[in-house]
Amino acid sequence: TAPGFVGDGAEERIAAPDQELLSLASDATRAGTLAHGVRRMLVAAEAVRDQLSGDTWMVVGSLESELATLRTSTPGQPSIIQDRLGRVLQSLLALQGLAADSMVRDVGWHFMDAGRRIERATQLAALLRATVTVRHDTATDSLLFESVLDAGESIITYRRRYRSHAQIETLLDLLVADPGNPRSLRHQVDRLSQDVTLLPGGNVPGSPTREEKLVLELSTGLRVLDTGAVSTVDDEERRPDLDTFLDEVDRALAQISDALQARNFIQLLPQRQMAGHSEDRT
Repeated sequence: TAPGFVGDGAEERIAAPDQELLSLASDATRAGTLAHGVRRMLVAAEAVRDQLSGDTWMVVGSLESELATLRTSTPGQPSIIQDRLGRVLQSLLALQGLAADSMVRDVGWHFMDAGRRIERATQLAALLRATVTVRHDTATDSLLFESVLDAGESIITYRRRYRSHAQIETLLDLLVADPGNPRSLRHQVDRLSQDVTLLPGGNVPGSPTREEKLVLELSTGLRVLDTGAVSTVDDEERRPDLDTFLDEVDRALAQISDALQARNFIQLLPQRQMAGHSEDRT
C-alpha cells in the first residue's frame, strides 16, 4: 500500500509511524487498506443480498458498525485501536466461518474459494519479498523471521516443529513449500488447483483450460523448489534467486486471476447507436 514506509517522506513516517499505521487500518478510500477491503466486500454482499442468510447479515451489520468506530480513532489511542481492530477481526472470522460451514459447495463456492486462495498467496508472496529477500544481522533477522511467521499464522507450528530460532530455510519450508500448512503458498495453490477443475469448462481430459495450465505450472515450481538454494546470499547481502522466484509466483497468480476473469465474467463492449432517430431516416 503506497507509500507505506518507503519513498518520499519515509524517514518521517518511520520516526512517527502511528498515523500511517492507522491509515492502513481505517482509510476506506485508500486501496489495499483493511477498511478498503472490508468496504469492497460489503458492496459485493449488497449485490447478492437475497442469497445471504439472516445470520450473515447480522455479522455484516456488526462489521459495518465496528469499521465505522475504527474510523473515529486517533493515533494517540493505541489500546483503543487494538480493541476495535480485535472486534473487526472477530466479525471477519465469524463471516468466514459462516461461509465455510453454511455455503453449498457449488460453482459459486469454488469460484469464491479460488479468489481467496489467489489473494492469500499473493499477499504471502508480497510479504516474503518485502522482508526476507535481504539478509540483515543475526538479531534483526531472528526478530524479522518471527514476525513474518506470526503474520503468516505459523509461529506456533514453527516453534513446535523446529524448536529453534527462526532460520530462512526452515521458514521457507513452512511458509512456501509445506502442503500441510494451510497458510503456505503450496497449500493455496493445491486448493486453487482443485477449485479451477470444478469451475465450468474445467477437468476435461486432453483439453485443460488456460487457468488449469497456469496452476499446474505454478504447482510444479513449488513442488520442485529447493529452499536451501534460493536462500543463497550474494555479495550485496541479497537473495536474488528467492526474489526472482517470488516475482514469478506473483506474476503467475495475476495471470491465473486474469484467465478466470476472462472465462467467467461477461465483458460488455461499449454500446453504439446503430441508426439515427426515426425523423432523420429516409
